[in-house]
Amino acid sequence: MAEEEASFAAVCSQFLTKAQRRHNELMERGKAAQAALSELATFLGEPADSDPAHTFGLIWGFVTGFDRAFVKVARASFQDRSLIEELEQDGGANGKRAKHGSR
Repeated sequence: MAEEEASFAAVCSQFLTKAQRRHNELMERGKAAQAALSELATFLGEPADSDPAHTFGLIWGFVTGFDRAFVKVARASFQDRSLIEELEQDGGANGKRAKHGSR
């Protein structure tokens, strides 16, 4: 019985040692992440102690707005390219002209 208890105590001790070490590592990484988030908030013109959800919301809003603008510009570029190709193929024979700003 004493041998089983000693074995169990050894296993528990090893587990606790590893768990404590891992806990300390995660706490340090958490502090580093919080510091980086504070720097990001400050860069965005927000208070350093801003709610992370707010900060990430700002970033998400920028990313989605950027993506929408990119798609819009890409579509316009594609449409302009199609118009240019059409005009080049036509060679001006039908008197077509590019209409800027008519979209």
